[in-house]
Amino acid sequence: MADKPDTPEAASKPKALIVDKKFKPEDLRIPRNQAYVRDLGQCLKIYQAWGFDIIWVDSGVDTMKALKQYKDDIKAVIIEAHVPGGGITVARLLRFKPECKKIPVFLMSQHLSQADLDEGKRLGVLDCLLRPFDNLKALQERLQQGAKTQSMIAEQEKDIDPRTHIIKELDKITNLPAMPTVYNEIEKLSRDPDSSTEQYSQIIELDPGITAQMLRLCNSSVFAFNRKITSINDAVNLLGLQTVIDFVRTLSVVGAFKGKATAFDGTEFWKHCIAVGVTAKLLAEKAEFSSRIDIGQEDPFMAGMVHDIGKQVLGHFFNEMFQMVTAEIKAGQSMFEVEQDVLGLDHQKVGEALASKWQLPDGLIEVIGQHHNPTSDSKPMTHLVHLSNMCSKQTNFVFGERSPAIAFSQATLAMLEMDEETLLATIKELEPTIRSQVTDTFSAIFA
Repeated sequence: MADKPDTPEAASKPKALIVDKKFKPEDLRIPRNQAYVRDLGQCLKIYQAWGFDIIWVDSGVDTMKALKQYKDDIKAVIIEAHVPGGGITVARLLRFKPECKKIPVFLMSQHLSQADLDEGKRLGVLDCLLRPFDNLKALQERLQQGAKTQSMIAEQEKDIDPRTHIIKELDKITNLPAMPTVYNEIEKLSRDPDSSTEQYSQIIELDPGITAQMLRLCNSSVFAFNRKITSINDAVNLLGLQTVIDFVRTLSVVGAFKGKATAFDGTEFWKHCIAVGVTAKLLAEKAEFSSRIDIGQEDPFMAGMVHDIGKQVLGHFFNEMFQMVTAEIKAGQSMFEVEQDVLGLDHQKVGEALASKWQLPDGLIEVIGQHHNPTSDSKPMTHLVHLSNMCSKQTNFVFGERSPAIAFSQATLAMLEMDEETLLATIKELEPTIRSQVTDTFSAIFA
């Protein structure tokens, strides 16, 4: 990366961020590399003639660090398609970040397939520049036009809030998982005051996968009924309609992402989510917690299960960059911290936007968007899931972290009127039950 500007005047100059490989002196003895550097120099000359400083990085991670370091000074980003982190992935990540909506993004390469070109345009890349850059005037015009176009887009979207911006970007992902038909039908039925339990049972039973999962879950140690539940109608009568609706929501979210993310271990991920759900349910059943955290009729198990869905989006659709996140995590760090540092975007914001797009209940949207940093204004369920998420570190149901530090929100501790030692002692007492129920629930859902 280029050195920091030495003077206030230099600090305020516009900057073009070039994302491309850097050559060592010995590499430049190769004629092909000499031609490559001369070609890139054409692009640099244009920006230098326009009074830009050039910031040169050679990976997706350093791209995000440069954007954080220089903030408002970067006015253009030009990405080589084959840089570490993946040019398309880096471009998609830039477009996801609301604070980068004004920055024109260009993709360049000597070898761009038609699929790459189409994907780049769909993601909001202003232009795909094919090397070699033989015509300097034409290149200059394309860069100018791209900047004007992005400025117009940013002006049109200036009043869009960050969550809506991310939802718009999610809409551009052609293979983003959708909720199954049974979920949509159940949600429609839940808005009908005249609906009957028989109608719910009939709709759920049309999906044999969710039906089988639900019956296995109902008969697991998490719910511990004294007789076997053999039908959805039986489940409705024993568990209550709202719990069954919440089961459909939970299993629909799990099913939407089953096996999707290749950047991490799915077993470890889902065991963490189950542990948070199980812990939240067990804590909600204890008098010393329920008297201080009133969650009403909301389902703590579901809230814990879906709290990290943003990681699935990052792991699947930002695969190469997310692998860099997991590689950067050091002992004692949380993935949440490293996401912000490496990506400049975290799973809370992405998950919150996806939950809104899927029209999950408002309480769940808040849990997904605030479980790392609840405030005094957060809903009780958000505090409960935050607490359970932190406690999963003690029971070692963590995902992608090494010896993570346990850091409870002060707002959560104040609401509970408990200290950390008391909380952790309670979790220690519950740990055998948590472990047993996590194993049982994982088998029920993923059998």
